[in-house]
Amino acid sequence: MQVREAALSELAERRAERDIKESELEMLNQEILRLEQAVASLSPLASDGVSVMHVGIVVEGVAEMNLADAIRAILKHNPTYRTARGIRDSLRDSGYNLDQHPNHLAGIHGVLKRLVESGEVEQLESDGKTRYRWKGEFVSAVFGPPEQVPTVSAVDKFLSQIMPPQRRRKSSFQELAEDLTKKK
Repeated sequence: MQVREAALSELAERRAERDIKESELEMLNQEILRLEQAVASLSPLASDGVSVMHVGIVVEGVAEMNLADAIRAILKHNPTYRTARGIRDSLRDSGYNLDQHPNHLAGIHGVLKRLVESGEVEQLESDGKTRYRWKGEFVSAVFGPPEQVPTVSAVDKFLSQIMPPQRRRKSSFQELAEDLTKKK
């Protein structure tokens, strides 16, 4: 009987810890959203006077996909929360034919609901809007899939080839490695 009581106690502690972490995650997600809004608001002010226009995420190959896979691709290429309208705009910018869906926003909302239910996408309610973000690995817009993202040493090697030695500076990773080596 003591084993069962100990297990129940441990289970209660783990559930409480999980609940605390989930509330911390919700607070962090809210803060990230506020920061994204601040960045979007400040970006035009920080520009050099040239008109700044928001451009959606453009993903190649989306035009040939079904709606659910196209939405997955858009979300995988953007680590921030997106509204259904933002996802619609990215689909359009990527060449997806929205005309094949009579009420495309309703279709997008339906797909997003199923993706949330399946656990592929997380949903955030904020400021009266619902936003969505991919839960798995992201595909870098610059480098492509995770396996194509260069390592720090590869970036350092590339920089050493294009920059003269007097302009090169040690990366923080190199400095940390040297510090750790010295301490051994």
